[in-house]
Amino acid sequence: MFRISGDYIYAISGNLRPIHSLMDTSTKLQIFVVLNEAIPALDGLLNWNTLGLRSSWHKGQQLLTIAKAVLESIQDDQSNFGETLELHQLASLKTAFTNFEITLKADLAVANLYVLTKKGAYDTGILAEFGVQAFPETLEQKVPDAVNDAQQAGRCIAFDLPTSAAFHMHRAHEAVVHAYFKALAPTEKAPEKQALSAWIQALEKANAPKEILAAVRDINTLHRNPVLHPEHTLKDSGEAMALLGSIHTSMRYMLPMIPEAGII
Repeated sequence: MFRISGDYIYAISGNLRPIHSLMDTSTKLQIFVVLNEAIPALDGLLNWNTLGLRSSWHKGQQLLTIAKAVLESIQDDQSNFGETLELHQLASLKTAFTNFEITLKADLAVANLYVLTKKGAYDTGILAEFGVQAFPETLEQKVPDAVNDAQQAGRCIAFDLPTSAAFHMHRAHEAVVHAYFKALAPTEKAPEKQALSAWIQALEKANAPKEILAAVRDINTLHRNPVLHPEHTLKDSGEAMALLGSIHTSMRYMLPMIPEAGII
C-alpha cells in the first residue's frame, strides 16, 4: 500500500487539460508551452501507473507519442514560433487527447480509490502508515518484536478490519508480556505453552504487581479468548478501538519495567 496525494491527481489534470483548449489560432509558442508541461506529467502518469490505468494507458501512450512528435517539430523550427500549427497536426493532437480523456474517465470511475473514515480521535493517515504511534511511545525501543504487529494493527483499524486488527494487537501485547516476564524474573524459565493464561500463571508466581495481573487477565478473559474462536468476530472498528485502549493501558503498566532492547 502507498499513499497518493490528492494534489497529484489535481496537478495531472491541470497539466493535461490545456491541450483541449488549443485552437486553430494558437501559435506554436503557445502550443510549445502547453506540451512542455503536459508531456512530463503524462509520461510520469503512464510510467508509474499509480492509478492502475487499463484501457486509458494505451490511449495515453498514443497521445504521448503524438505530443512528442508535435513538440519536436516545433523545436526544429523555432524561428516560426509566432505561426500557427498545421491543422492536421493540431487535429491529430486534440483527437488523441479526447480519446485519452474519455478512457481515463472510465478507468477512474472504477479505480481503487478509497477515503478512510475517521476512527475515534485517531488520524486515519497515521493509523494506516504509522500504526505503532497508536501504542505507547517506548514500544519500539523496548520491544521491537512487537512493532510489525502494532503497525499492522493500526492499518487494519484504518481499513475497517477489526478482527484482523485484534489478531495483531494480541500478538503485539503478548510480545510485551514475554519481555516483561523476562525483565521481572530473568532467572525463571519461560512457560512452555504459548497461551496467555500460562504466562499469567508465570507472572503470578513471579509476584507481578496486582494492577499488571489485572490488566493482562482482563485482556485474556474479555478480548483474547473470544477472538480465538472462528464463530466470533469483532463487529466494528469501535470494538477494535476498545481493545486498543485496553492493550495500550496494559502495555503502559509493563513497559517501564522493561529495559531497552539490547540492554541487559
